[in-house]
Amino acid sequence: MSEARAQVLLRALAIAVQESRMVTDAGGSKTKNADRSLGS
Repeated sequence: MSEARAQVLLRALAIAVQESRMVTDAGGSKTKNADRSLGS
């Protein structure tokens, strides 16, 4: 696998994780603090 392709996959994974966190934030969970610690 090329390095560029690996970076694209990592970004897609990161976006999916952020979206899943947004859904749980709507439910009132504690993930907002976790997002801040990651600098997002």
